[in-house]
Amino acid sequence: MLTPVISACTRIEAVLTTSAPTATSVPLAPTATITPNPTATVTSNPTATVTPHPTPTPQPQPGSALAKIAFVKTRDRATGVRRAIELLGINSIRGNPVLLKPNLNSADAAPGSTHPDVLRMLITELYNMGAQTITLADRSGMGNTRTVMQQTGVLDLAQELGFKTIVLDDLPESAWIVQQSADFHWARGYAVPKLLLEAKCVVQTCNLKTHRYGGHFTCP
Repeated sequence: MLTPVISACTRIEAVLTTSAPTATSVPLAPTATITPNPTATVTSNPTATVTPHPTPTPQPQPGSALAKIAFVKTRDRATGVRRAIELLGINSIRGNPVLLKPNLNSADAAPGSTHPDVLRMLITELYNMGAQTITLADRSGMGNTRTVMQQTGVLDLAQELGFKTIVLDDLPESAWIVQQSADFHWARGYAVPKLLLEAKCVVQTCNLKTHRYGGHFTCP
């Protein structure tokens, strides 16, 4: 599986749980306080209105501590995806190609892999936000990736919605770059596909679940 990354364009994260429908938006960074000069006149801005597909807004610079998380509590996965995007209130997708990294770990039902309802709505919303193209790429950790894509309905969905699929297992060695650092747990580094490093926009879906190895879990 790919190591989670933050793209240069945007990162959309949402936590979906199944319970009573509510929605909240929680900014991580503290709200800035502006103190005007004594002679300055302070004019308050009108309350912002959240729109389904907002126009692009300035994004934090690399290394910035600013981030935004949308948390949606709902029994409807598709509605949760749409609401999470609305709460984030950002759109760096418009006019750009998008690389979508789902979690197709196996053909088992969610949370074994990304739920079909989540994937369908996410792709639909990315197109509605102005994605130029969408390429879905993944590599299964438990099973043949192409078979998993077939069994989970991803290949049929690609034909229906018009996005490209890439099985990372099929990429030649020349399409990978080994990342190395003294801070890595992996002494010899790890390989990352070039298409991920070169992508302008990366959207990653993580499944909140435990792993079969004790003490390890995945979360957004």
